[in-house]
Amino acid sequence: METENRAKKRVYSEKSASEGSEDDDYVPYVPVKIRKQQMLQKVMRLRGKGLTEEEQKDSGGEQKDEDEGLGPRSNVSLLDQHQHLKEKAEARKESAKEKQLKEEEKILESVAEGRALMSVKEMAKGITYEDPIKTR
Repeated sequence: METENRAKKRVYSEKSASEGSEDDDYVPYVPVKIRKQQMLQKVMRLRGKGLTEEEQKDSGGEQKDEDEGLGPRSNVSLLDQHQHLKEKAEARKESAKEKQLKEEEKILESVAEGRALMSVKEMAKGITYEDPIKTR
């Protein structure tokens, strides 16, 4: 019985035209080493382009000075770098909070204290009372 199974050969039929499209989509295997090199080259090209575009966009030197220290530095430990970056982020966050507080103060100053006793409906319709309401 085993000899019969071995003796049988599978017959592969010709592939139809629709199945031939798989050959068109074939992408050859590229070794990992070469893929990594290509990826590294691509990143380096993008970094180079990104820096030139960034220099053109930023006419002010403030942003460039801050971003120069963001790259890895071999003489400073990673923990120190991380701490330094956290401090910079905190300073930026505080400045954003300060801006928001100043805007809120301006808004509050623009609203007169006398208008605080009026309802929103009265303010929207522009109703003003000249005479005080008389009670008994």
